[in-house]
Amino acid sequence: MNEQLSDVLLIIGTGTMLVFGLAAFAITLIVVYRRRYAAHQTELTQLHEAHQREILQAQLETQNQTLQQVAEGLHDHVGQMLSVVWLHLNCLHADTQATPYQASVTELLTHTATLVADVRNLSKSLSTDTITRFGLRACLNLELDRINRAAGTQQAVMQVTGDAYSMGQQTETILLRMVQEALNNALKHAPGSPISLLLVYQPDELAISVVDEGPGFSMDSLQVRSLTMSGQGIDNLRRRASLLGGTCTWQAGEAHRGTKVILIIPRLNPIEDNQAKPGSKTYPSATI
Repeated sequence: MNEQLSDVLLIIGTGTMLVFGLAAFAITLIVVYRRRYAAHQTELTQLHEAHQREILQAQLETQNQTLQQVAEGLHDHVGQMLSVVWLHLNCLHADTQATPYQASVTELLTHTATLVADVRNLSKSLSTDTITRFGLRACLNLELDRINRAAGTQQAVMQVTGDAYSMGQQTETILLRMVQEALNNALKHAPGSPISLLLVYQPDELAISVVDEGPGFSMDSLQVRSLTMSGQGIDNLRRRASLLGGTCTWQAGEAHRGTKVILIIPRLNPIEDNQAKPGSKTYPSATI
């Protein structure tokens, strides 16, 4: 009887151990599967982000090449032709001294000189060579000078805090195009409004703000705009900020409260192979 009881207990114990063993094995399989699935999903996400980054970078490179060609065309052809016109107007100005036409020639000469300077500055702002040579701050100064010259007043001002450092040629080129788009949006939607550009250099990131005092807008209103009325400015800025591993946000008020665009870009970001590291050199604003 005791032997039978021992056999039964042995069978029960063995069965219990097998059940626990199978349960542990199943739990282990589930845990391993979930970890591998999560790792696979993470890898797919990273591959998708890398693919999107490559597509956007290719688009930006194509855009930069196009802008570079436009800049060279402005400098080599339009700029030279305007210089010829300016020289001829100078000669005409000398020939019309003490005549009723001199005042008109003088006005044309002034406008032409302004146009020559504007084309020259526009060519520089479109050229990628300019930002490579002089850096982001100098190019933004040039952009604001172009805006103020067109407005005929000090419409746009820039303030820089912190020790400026290089973000790398590719990153600064993208940042320049982003700020140019934000400034153009401010000029379009808040014409005549004062515009403030703020650059805050922090050890690990660069914060850029573009603020206008225009009528502002509601973010909800953008979602219900028709196809013909909708734009791509906000989406373009967000995509480019994401490409740089950063963010682009809006503080958009209702009527008469203005709009603020905020770019936060990490100093070390995915787009730049040779990013500036802590301890790298800083540079002052250059004169173009």
